[in-house]
Amino acid sequence: MPGSWVPVLSIVLEAKGWAHLTDWAFVIPSLGAIVSPLFLGALADQRINAERVLAGVMAMNATCTALAFWFLGRGDSEAWFLFFLVAKALLGAPSWSLLMSITLTHLSSPERQFGRVRVWGTVGWMAAGWSISWLSLDQSPLTGLVASSLGWMAAGCCFLLPATPPSGLPSRDLLDSLGLRAFRVLRDRDTGVYFLTAFLFSIPLAAYYPYSAKFLKSLGVENVATLLSFGQVTEIVAMLLMGLIFRKLRLKWIFVIALSAGFLRYLFYLLPAYSGGHLHWMIAGMLMHGICWTLFFEAGRLFVDKRVDTAMRSQAQALLTVWTTGVASIIGIFFAGGLFRWCMAEGGMGWNGFWSVLSGLCFLSLLVFAIGYRGSGARLNSCQARPQVQAGE
Repeated sequence: MPGSWVPVLSIVLEAKGWAHLTDWAFVIPSLGAIVSPLFLGALADQRINAERVLAGVMAMNATCTALAFWFLGRGDSEAWFLFFLVAKALLGAPSWSLLMSITLTHLSSPERQFGRVRVWGTVGWMAAGWSISWLSLDQSPLTGLVASSLGWMAAGCCFLLPATPPSGLPSRDLLDSLGLRAFRVLRDRDTGVYFLTAFLFSIPLAAYYPYSAKFLKSLGVENVATLLSFGQVTEIVAMLLMGLIFRKLRLKWIFVIALSAGFLRYLFYLLPAYSGGHLHWMIAGMLMHGICWTLFFEAGRLFVDKRVDTAMRSQAQALLTVWTTGVASIIGIFFAGGLFRWCMAEGGMGWNGFWSVLSGLCFLSLLVFAIGYRGSGARLNSCQARPQVQAGE
């Protein structure tokens, strides 16, 4: 569903003459990711089956997506477009963390099986991007209507998921009801370092889709959605190999490789300007994106799942969503927007300066993790205990 519109939203807005809304259009989903995931995650942990909560938020997400892009297509009401984006964000933000919680609940060996399940989300993202370009909708508001149709189908599929009843106790107070006790997972040093690194790493990551699309368009690329799907090629490979990677490498080195790939991604983006606009460097950067996303964020969800009690599984996944997709993304989008305007102003450093700063932030994330994480090196699939895993991953 998001693969239909997220990669091309910035150029769709530009084509409609609403380019000034780009920052807000990407910030609004992040605002929703701050407000609702913890509350709805707590609801799934304490009161209602997780698959029923997921079906509800998916259906409401799809409906609001259709309305938002309908107003974008009309082009006469920026306020209604933003209003339904806000509603979509509030109602749909918990979808991914709920789906992760359901998946990890029903896998007997998540570290071996998760990649083979999660990979289908990436296949769907790629198929959406190719379809949008094949239909010549890269700059059309109809991308949102395609997305909403897929969202309604996904909501229906939620009723085919295995029953996932609440695993925690009913809420005792307001902190429980709002899911705020999930912050207790940060007491563990290595978990705290991972969350801090994920926060820092998500700031430059927020610039990837809105400004990769603009950069490709500036290089004369027409099928932007198709080209941006190249990053999902390595994402698929990394997910299919995830079980093997966990058996062969220590968790700390998996995260270091992922963060290094994130640094190289933007570093490769610098090179088209020095090679006459040749796209092979840009494609190399996109291939790095798949590696860094899978081995840091998707592997990180397994890491977090191993660290928490089953009664807080949905809330812990939601907290990671709030911290990265929410708070960090908002900061990252506004930072990237300001940096872009500064670099593109007369006398500015242009795209070279823009990608240089972002690559530097990725390198900072790598340093923070390498210095702060104390894991002794045990592999993820050697961690047996729940609710707590000892420092040593």
